[in-house]
Amino acid sequence: AVDLLCSLSSTLSGNQRNEEWTTLTEVCCYFANNKSSVVLGGQTCLPGALASVLSTSSEKETIRKCLLEGILCSAAAYGLADSVSTKDRFKNRWLDVGQVFGGYRSAALLLDALESAGEEHFPLLSRWHLAGKPLLKGFHSLAQSKANVDGSFSQLVVAVIRMLKGVRLSELNSQGATSKSTIITSGPASRGGRSRSYSFGKNEGVKYLSPYPRDMSDSIVSILNETTDSPLHKEIMISLYEIILSSASWRQEIFSRLDSATRQKIALGVLSAASGVLMNNADVILSSLPLEACDVAKLLVSKRMTEDELSKVTFVSDYIITNSSSLASDPAIDGLFGSIFKQLASLPKAREYDESVGFARQALLSALLELINNVLEKGDRHLELDREKKFDSWMNSLVDVLVGNGNSDYHLVSPRLKRTIFYILASFCDRFPAAVVPKLIPIIIGVMPPLSTSVAGSDGLAACLELAIPVYFKHSAKADLSPSDLFNGFIDHVSRYDTYSRVLLYQNFVGGLTKVIQDKNDMISPVGAFVAAVLAREMSSAPGDDSPTSDLPELSTRILSETGIQTRISAIWTIQCYAKDILFSVLQEENVKTGNLLYSVEDLSRIVCGPNSDATEESQKLCQVFIVAICDAVANAELRNVVKQSEGSSFETVLRMWQDLLLIQSTCNSHLGGFKSHEKHSFLESIVEVSGQALDWIQGYLPSHIFLAFVTSLMQDGETEELRSRAVQLIADRAASLDPRKPEAILFADMIPPLMELIKTTSSDASRLLKHSVFAAVETIGRSICLSSTTSREVSHNVDAFSDVVSFIASTIEKESNMIAGSFADITSSSRQLVGTGALCASTAIKICGPRAIPALTKLFKSLFEFLELANTFIKMTSRRDDNEVDWKEVNQARLMQLSFLRTFKALVEKLPLFLKPFLAQLLKVVSQIPETLRLESDNHSSLVETEMGQLQRAMTSYIPARHLVPAASESISLISDYSSILFTLKILTESVKASKTSEIVVQLNLILQSAFTLCDQHAGLVDSNALMNAAKDLVLALVLKLSEVQLRSLYGKFREWRRELDHNSERSKQRSLAFWEMSSTLSKHLKTIFLPCLTTVFADAVQELEDASSFLCKKDAIRTADGKKRQKIDSELEIRTLKSLLLCLEFSLRSDAYNGGAWIREAESQRYEMLLRPLGKLLQCRLPCSLGSAEMSFESVVQGKTSDSGCVIGCLVALASAAGDEQLWKPLNHSVLQACANETRSEVRKAGVSCLLSLIKSIGEEYMVLIPECLPVLSELLEDSDEEIAGLAQDCISHSEELLGESLQDSLR
Repeated sequence: AVDLLCSLSSTLSGNQRNEEWTTLTEVCCYFANNKSSVVLGGQTCLPGALASVLSTSSEKETIRKCLLEGILCSAAAYGLADSVSTKDRFKNRWLDVGQVFGGYRSAALLLDALESAGEEHFPLLSRWHLAGKPLLKGFHSLAQSKANVDGSFSQLVVAVIRMLKGVRLSELNSQGATSKSTIITSGPASRGGRSRSYSFGKNEGVKYLSPYPRDMSDSIVSILNETTDSPLHKEIMISLYEIILSSASWRQEIFSRLDSATRQKIALGVLSAASGVLMNNADVILSSLPLEACDVAKLLVSKRMTEDELSKVTFVSDYIITNSSSLASDPAIDGLFGSIFKQLASLPKAREYDESVGFARQALLSALLELINNVLEKGDRHLELDREKKFDSWMNSLVDVLVGNGNSDYHLVSPRLKRTIFYILASFCDRFPAAVVPKLIPIIIGVMPPLSTSVAGSDGLAACLELAIPVYFKHSAKADLSPSDLFNGFIDHVSRYDTYSRVLLYQNFVGGLTKVIQDKNDMISPVGAFVAAVLAREMSSAPGDDSPTSDLPELSTRILSETGIQTRISAIWTIQCYAKDILFSVLQEENVKTGNLLYSVEDLSRIVCGPNSDATEESQKLCQVFIVAICDAVANAELRNVVKQSEGSSFETVLRMWQDLLLIQSTCNSHLGGFKSHEKHSFLESIVEVSGQALDWIQGYLPSHIFLAFVTSLMQDGETEELRSRAVQLIADRAASLDPRKPEAILFADMIPPLMELIKTTSSDASRLLKHSVFAAVETIGRSICLSSTTSREVSHNVDAFSDVVSFIASTIEKESNMIAGSFADITSSSRQLVGTGALCASTAIKICGPRAIPALTKLFKSLFEFLELANTFIKMTSRRDDNEVDWKEVNQARLMQLSFLRTFKALVEKLPLFLKPFLAQLLKVVSQIPETLRLESDNHSSLVETEMGQLQRAMTSYIPARHLVPAASESISLISDYSSILFTLKILTESVKASKTSEIVVQLNLILQSAFTLCDQHAGLVDSNALMNAAKDLVLALVLKLSEVQLRSLYGKFREWRRELDHNSERSKQRSLAFWEMSSTLSKHLKTIFLPCLTTVFADAVQELEDASSFLCKKDAIRTADGKKRQKIDSELEIRTLKSLLLCLEFSLRSDAYNGGAWIREAESQRYEMLLRPLGKLLQCRLPCSLGSAEMSFESVVQGKTSDSGCVIGCLVALASAAGDEQLWKPLNHSVLQACANETRSEVRKAGVSCLLSLIKSIGEEYMVLIPECLPVLSELLEDSDEEIAGLAQDCISHSEELLGESLQDSLR
């Protein structure tokens, strides 16, 4: 291109030229003269070249005009000589838009170059009027085309739109850049798309047109208002938004200086784009426009509330919120407020579910709130609304939004909308209280849900009240209103609702009252005043003369139920002040007014009766309601527990409540008898009674020193025993919840001597109730406080005090036992309670005083044993009756006696274990009877007794040494016949053995064995003795584990001596044999090979019993024994169980021997093996009596072992084979098994044989395969057995053998 321009320079220099050729000649000459620099500079040299041409030419204007005309020709694809006017070039063009690629690019590059050449050479206005404006008009004429806009055309559009920014650049410096600045332009990539974006940097070389030309602003408005949906128009719009409207400098330097009408037109265009979602970020651009308050007010004017117009309202509201700070300083802010309220009033009265209207209304209100806050923050110097009548109409419009003029549909506004309006009113209240506060009462009433609507579903009501009520309280005085005006209006309105709805509405109102900020010195609660007014109003509307006071106290409790503790206390105190004022008014007594009560007595009377009625009788009823409500409130457990620990204002309030209640009670007492009227006398009596109840509750949570001083006086000087007992109970209740680490705890510990002195000075006949209360109080103090004492002084003091307690309790229980005339049922209820409480108190006292309780042990144990035996006997007898015949009150007393006694025994065991030896045997005997009493199903305390039994059992085995416990337990076992009682003692004995050392156990060995022998003699073989025999086995096992092997053989020898020779005709001998082999099986299971030497000593006995069993069970006729006496077949379960226990013992031992290599069974040339094999092989084909119908006694159980995990013949044979471990020894065993498999008459024998063979194959494995050939003929026969189970077992034998051999046996089976 440069070479072409250079050659044209020489050609054109000598020829005549017209105006157009002159321009080209001068440009070509410049490039020819500066060829090298142009080649190096490339495209960027074009602005400098054009500037240089104009600076050296005398035809500047001609060249400038020619270049700009050339840009038009390039963009429109027409030559300079074509006879087409400028305005028709795009209309009559001969190429469609998007096809003049080179022309668009050339025009765009030249426009960029002319801009960069500087304002001096190519002024912006000249470029705009000669090229930019015509091109923009041409674009409008092409806007109907649907052709896509390519990158070159997009560059041209950007170059034209950039002129509308009004930026003027200074001249180029020597390097070709504008002076003192770097100009950064923006535009599309050359290949289409918008790969980059740029902006102008702030520098001194950039200036803006001033004033901004009208045709430029009109062009911007025209583009924004264009509705054609075409690619070209979208490209123009995008460029306008990105280059012009998004530029902060343009908005600041150009837009802010435009006239108001133009600003509004541009803002309206942007608003339309934002609401129509035509451009991304249009809402952001709108929010950044520097509009004045009057401009924004104009934007809010809408004639038709269409969806599009509602959307515009929302965007304008967002603008106000974003720019509220600047708008608040605008002098025209008043007009903006007016436009907002006007627009708010023009919105259609829509239901809540009309989302567009609701969203627009919410946006307007949010904008209004933000604007108000900023105006008030800046001093509202431009806002004088309180002087204008229209402010009242504005407030009415807000009320109309909430209340809806009685229209229930319109009343359905969102909770968020309600909160926003209340925030607006709260903000206005700070500035205009006189105008706003009177509106709050109808608004608060208006937000109530309609009568036909569920109050429970009224969302946002509580939040609205929490906003409005504190504002009303803060500013009501400035509007000549009082809180009572609000209370009365609200209560009168709510009284029309049903009871459930009224309570909910009252609770919401109280929630708002809790947000009211009060003076710290003001103890009168607005919540209490409101509740008092509610009770008075509810009383006036209650039907009938007798019912108005029945449910009102509960109503007050429900209203206050959702409040915090401190609020509740203040409210109760305020209600009590009203009650006192009413009472003193009725009695015509002088009364010191308490604080600034919101209602007077006369006000409350008017609420109840109206202005003209006699209020005396109704005032009395209202006073009663207040006092009962106070009593109900202070009786609340949560309130009691919290206030008991309170400090500060709540504490002072409670003290005043107590003092005033005492004053009320004493005043009523002083007037009792002074009135002839029965109604007034009854009124005073009821006040005395109810106030007394309230005093009782309050005294329960007074500070400790005040409380103790009060109850001590009452305890000593009370008129009746019931009153004194009540005072003692208050001490117990208070001590139970006291932290023992607090200093006041010692005050309660010091109360032990005075309490005990109180019952020592009273007669025993008339003081059981008092003694019961004292014992309960002492136990509570000891458990809650004294057990946690740490200092030596406190411990010493407690030991002295509680040692006297134990002694006195022992004497008291002894006296009660001496008065027993018969059974437990003959003992009076008060005596039972006293003994139970005394025992419970004794348990705590023993834990504290320890060895100091020793002198009272004999007396205490004797009495406790006597009472416990009676209680046990009573519950046993009760368990045999029907439930409808049982007196459950007496049963519960007996259970509680058991519980208290068990805790006393546990305390004695833990604290005095070495001093209990004389009492242990009797203790175990009596306590062991308790498990038998736990069979009563409907008894709720059985589980507690069972838990205490377990704890006592663990304590005895942990604390009492074996030298004391074992003899006592052995003696106890010999005295007990019931198996459940023996089981308890036996478990204690077992645990004691486990917890003791070997040296301690060896000394007691014979005694423990004797206990085990006694148990076996008495209970072995009995049906219901399994648990007992298991416990006996656990005892023997625990004993054995403490011994050495030598001691074990000696012990086992004693077992053998005890068993003696088996006599089949003696039941005792058979029972001992069963017990012996059960013990042996347990030992063999746990001791494994250690037991084999013991088994050796009785091996001959085992073989003989197996031989006898095989002889008895395998022959049909009777046999003759060695002594010549005739012996029948085995036909009792006892003998079968003995055989299974023997088999189990042998099985465990043989398995242990097999694991150890089988040395024991192969000793003496395998004689033991042969001795066992012979009877075991016979037993495979034994016959069991049909008379034994139990599954445990069946052939399958004894031989196959399929019904339980007890011993069986097959298990013993397999263990024998495993221990033998030799092919020669297996052959006779295999022969016996095959004989059983071949039994033709009995299928159960064949099944047992093949099962045994399968077990042998699985247990021994590959080594046993040497015997398979001789088994195959029998297995082949069994495969065709009619019993499918036998055939399946035979197939399993073959399959396992094939797996072990690795080859098929099918050929050998044919």
